[in-house]
Amino acid sequence: EAKKEVNAQAASEIAQMQQAINALKSETASREEKRKAIDLLNNQYPDYLGNISLEKASISELTSLQDRLTESIIRTQAQRLKQQATEEVATKIVQTQLRISDIQRGEGITASEAGQINSYDVLQTGSRRNAVLRQLQQTVQALNTELTETSKQFDEVFGLGEKTQDAREKYELENDDRTLKSFEKRKI
Repeated sequence: EAKKEVNAQAASEIAQMQQAINALKSETASREEKRKAIDLLNNQYPDYLGNISLEKASISELTSLQDRLTESIIRTQAQRLKQQATEEVATKIVQTQLRISDIQRGEGITASEAGQINSYDVLQTGSRRNAVLRQLQQTVQALNTELTETSKQFDEVFGLGEKTQDAREKYELENDDRTLKSFEKRKI
């Protein structure tokens, strides 16, 4: 599903880039068309073109550039979509952690929160408040897992940055440890 969305988002940029490169490959394109194509490519991909002289590039060099740019455009769209997906989950984590903090500072639980707790949870934790806190902490853990899995899926499908993923996993593990220690201290 993410692959389809990435391809759809990248399609118009890829088409525009391909049209410009095809103009440079064409023997029938006018000088003006080729100049516009060069300007477009230089403006949109200055870092990617490096030392390539678009005016003098061979068909094979232009084809190779086209392939690399297509891959780069798809990868960039994938990174944007990954960021958007992980930000949505991260926002839910922060909101849930803020709610945990509010309850820990003495704010009452809502009727909706209390309604999600069963008697067994209350018996296990000693109160509805503690049961709600435990449920919210479990929600944070589940969201952290979702965040990690979402990130991994994008990385696997699109070959995105492992270093970023390793740093995020380390942060999540440290955060989980702090949350569990905090809950255990309150329980004692």
